Amino acid sequence: GYCASYPLNPEEVDALHLLVCARLALSATVGNYSYIQNPENEYLLLHAEPAWRTLKMWWGAGTEEATELFRGAAEGGGWWWERRQKD
Repeated sequence: GYCASYPLNPEEVDALHLLVCARLALSATVGNYSYIQNPENEYLLLHAEPAWRTLKMWWGAGTEEATELFRGAAEGGGWWWERRQKD
C-alpha cells in the first residue's frame, strides 16, 4: 500500500483525522451548493448523504480512534470501519 512506499511520520498521521473531516465537509458542501445551482441534476446529490453520514461518524470517532484506524489500515486491517457501521 501507500505507506509501504511512502511511510507517514507521526505528525502526518495525527493530522489525518482533521484533514479527512475537512475533505468530507468540503465535498458534501460543494455538492449541495452545485445542486442548488442546478436542481434538475440529481446526480450531484449522489455522494452528499453518504459524505455527511461519514463525516458525522468520522468526527465522532475522535482523533485517537481515527489515528488507530489509520495505523490499522496502513497495516492492512479494516476492523474499525466494520465495527462503526454496526453502531
